[in-house]
Amino acid sequence: MIKFRPPKPEILNHVVDLVVASSRKAFGEDLVCITLKGSALRGDFIQDFSDFDFDVFLKPEVMDNGRFPKIENAIEFHKSFGKIQPEDYRVSEFQIHFVNSEGYPSDWAPPVKGC
Repeated sequence: MIKFRPPKPEILNHVVDLVVASSRKAFGEDLVCITLKGSALRGDFIQDFSDFDFDVFLKPEVMDNGRFPKIENAIEFHKSFGKIQPEDYRVSEFQIHFVNSEGYPSDWAPPVKGC
């Protein structure tokens, strides 16, 4: 039987702090906002199987072709966050998507209102 168990608040808060700090360091004033989504919030999180999902919204100036952060910013983010080991947080991986704050990807499912 699968047991849903949300991450402990202190773990989740620590991961959020790491993503925010790494994003601020890499993108500075070009960082617009960060959202955490998925099973960690919905209540269907499974330790050691689920992941932590983040969308990092950035100003268009630091996006390359509107889909990816410019390489120098991406490298800076990786230098700061890349040493983090998912298993230390009882997750399978971190999914961090960088999104143009002025153009939500047209091939993504639209955000669900209220979530």
